[in-house]
Amino acid sequence: MDAPDFKALIERQFGLNPTETEGRYALSSLENEALTEGKKVEVYRLTHWDRASGILYIDMGDGETLKLDGKTIKRASNGDDGVYFAREKWQQPFKPDLEKAISPWAYLTDDLNFEIGELVALRPEQQREVAKFWVLSLFFTEELPTKPILCLTGDAGSGKSLFLRRLLHFLYGNGDLDTIRGQDDFWASLSANHLLALDDLESDKTPKWVIPELKRAATGQTISLRKLYTTNTQVSFTPRCFVAFTSINPPIDDSALAERLIILRLKKRPSKTPESKLLRMVKGLRDRMWDGLILELNALIPKLLEPPPDSTFRMADWASLIERIEGRDKVEPLLQGLTTFQDEALLEDSPLPAIIEEWQSGKDVWLTPAQLYGEWSTLSQEGGLYFPFKNARSLAMHLTNVRHNLARVFGLDWEKSIKRGSKVVYRFSK
Repeated sequence: MDAPDFKALIERQFGLNPTETEGRYALSSLENEALTEGKKVEVYRLTHWDRASGILYIDMGDGETLKLDGKTIKRASNGDDGVYFAREKWQQPFKPDLEKAISPWAYLTDDLNFEIGELVALRPEQQREVAKFWVLSLFFTEELPTKPILCLTGDAGSGKSLFLRRLLHFLYGNGDLDTIRGQDDFWASLSANHLLALDDLESDKTPKWVIPELKRAATGQTISLRKLYTTNTQVSFTPRCFVAFTSINPPIDDSALAERLIILRLKKRPSKTPESKLLRMVKGLRDRMWDGLILELNALIPKLLEPPPDSTFRMADWASLIERIEGRDKVEPLLQGLTTFQDEALLEDSPLPAIIEEWQSGKDVWLTPAQLYGEWSTLSQEGGLYFPFKNARSLAMHLTNVRHNLARVFGLDWEKSIKRGSKVVYRFSK
């Protein structure tokens, strides 16, 4: 009822302005009728995957949908089979003509300039594959109770924002990156979009509330917010929205967020082609790019119907999805590289790696945070190392945040010791 399209329809058909008394009365009456007599349905945005029937629905943006079943591609009206789509604010219709299909990746991912080098865990072609898999996963929301957040890092001019703008222009025909404002605005964006692209989330500028909310968005926790223009009416929703953001220095302060990120590293673009020209190219070829993607998605459906494999990757739902798409042998190195990126991103701002590298005397011995604090504070004073912790408690809190990452890099183990009053004790084996 609050959708601008619906209010515009009421005014066009009946001449009732929603801002005037008669218009508000008519909308209220329609809302009451819908609540008392209407059938409750779930409303989707852009796409819906019905695993039980093996059908992928895609909203064409003009009141029609496409139904893909792995063999055929059919048109249907919005609402057929009880599948309803709401149009998003940027969304413009596309017109499929499968005889003119071209690959969308040539205009979305193939020219991305990823970091390269011995110390980079994923080769450029591997990072390019990860970007492609993340885009494909946008169409299978129902396979992903937890959704990975795409984090694009790199210096200015590396094409981070350009990739997301091109993706938005391809999917919707228009669109731009958003910026973090208030918490209510963030929640409203999660509820109204299938893909929320955020620009410039930097560790020194991001409000503290953002990190917990990103984790909630990734895990699909229910969010309650105040209904617009009311004082105490609350609306609850479960985010189905995918989130992506660009950053030079990502605001990653605990492993719970790091392990929900798909981190890709870009370097400065060698091409001098203006961004405006690249965006016009995507818009000009949009229908044909959609044709190529539709054919690719239809070919994936039989693979998606296979039993989901188990995975040790923290984002197990996403890992299971792409393993069915590409196969475990090819995907496993990608997941290992992404885990390394997560560890590096989280530990980059931690003082502990430098201290642990210099520390030898207490390794392979179970120690409490208080004992570690004593040894490390002395070592930092003697060696001039940065050690910001004021007491053992603050060190223990930081260890809790990064211990999974330290386990992979430095062989950290931990357990509760009954002998020490059920306190958590730590041991380094590397």
